[in-house]
Amino acid sequence: MKRISLLALSALGLAILACGGGDDEAAGGDDIAVEVDDNTVDEPVEEAGGALPTVPLTAPWSNYDLPVNDGMVVVSDKTHTLIAYTSGSISTYTTSYSMALEKKGWVKQDDYSSPEFTAILYKKGTNELGLAVGQEDGYTFAYMEDLDGKPENERIVRRGGNGEFRNRVKKSGATSKRSHLKKSSGSSSSSSSSSSSSSKKKGNKKKGKKGKKR
Repeated sequence: MKRISLLALSALGLAILACGGGDDEAAGGDDIAVEVDDNTVDEPVEEAGGALPTVPLTAPWSNYDLPVNDGMVVVSDKTHTLIAYTSGSISTYTTSYSMALEKKGWVKQDDYSSPEFTAILYKKGTNELGLAVGQEDGYTFAYMEDLDGKPENERIVRRGGNGEFRNRVKKSGATSKRSHLKKSSGSSSSSSSSSSSSSKKKGNKKKGKKGKKR
C-alpha cells in the first residue's frame, strides 16, 4: 500500500509540473521577436535652414561693412558675393544692406523691387553696383554684383531678374547640401519602416509555431 501511495504522489507531482510548464509556454507565446541590425549607422540629419559651407568675404565686399555677422558667405570674389541667412525677411536685409552701401557713398539709381524680390542699382561716380535680396529653399539670400561694363541681359540685378537670381543661388550649390540631407532623412525613415514590418512578421511566425506545439 505504501508503495502504491508513493507512486500515486509521484505521478501527481509530475502532472502539476507539466501543467506549470504549459502555462509558462502559453504566457511566452505572446512575445514578439524584434530584430536589431548592429550594422546600422545613424546619419546626422541637419534641420532645415541649417549651416552651409562658407568662404571668407573678400574685397571689394569686405570694405563695405555689410551685415554679415549673422550670415553665411557662400560665394565671394571680385565680381559678386552671395550671403545666406537662416532667418529674417527680404525687407529686413534690403534695408540693412542699403544703409551699409549708402554710408559708403553709393546712391540708389534704379529700384526694380517687388515684395518677393529686391533688385536695386547703385551708382558711385562712374561705378555701378547691384543689390538683390530673395528667398530660396528656406534661406534669405543677399546678392551683390559689380555691374561695371556688364551688359544688362547678363545682369542678375535688373528688372524681372528673379528667375536669374534663383538660378544663381542654385548654381552656387548653396542649397544642394540641404537637398541631400532631405534624401538621407527619407531613406532612414523608409529603412526604419521596413525593419519594423519585418520584425512584426517574424514575431507572428514565432507565435504561430508555439501555437502548433500546444
